Amino acid sequence: MFYTLFQKFKIDKVNETLLIKVSEEFEYILNSIGTNFTRFELENMTNLKSSYVKELYRQLMAHKNRRSKKGHWFVKIEDFRALLAIPESYRMRDIDKQIFAQAKKEFLNVNSTHPAIFKTFEIKKIKAYKGNKIGSLQIYFEENIPSITLDNWLEK
Repeated sequence: MFYTLFQKFKIDKVNETLLIKVSEEFEYILNSIGTNFTRFELENMTNLKSSYVKELYRQLMAHKNRRSKKGHWFVKIEDFRALLAIPESYRMRDIDKQIFAQAKKEFLNVNSTHPAIFKTFEIKKIKAYKGNKIGSLQIYFEENIPSITLDNWLEK
């Protein structure tokens, strides 16, 4: 099934602007896009399948160094569960299987036609002071920025 996001567009070569008409049905998509998203981040977000992985990606992008394209997110496990809306019934092995394994697969694009989102993606589990429970997570990543060909739309 296909949906039309843009009903019309017009290129103004003199003013170097692009005017678009968005389908009312999808207007909220463009209105809710934050200024912190780049073209690649938005494209990556749309290619991710799992809702957990999408939210994890959003959180990671908030902890990325814009210059180095590397990031580090230290988060308490309770906060991680809350941010990703992980059910209380999920044990750590469920999170490993349902979220982390899927995230690695999607971020590093194992068996995918899309370029990898991250060059590196590593999760370190930090044990709580008492017992054997996980108290927090350290997530390290380096963004993979694919090279793009420049296309001069004004000459078309």
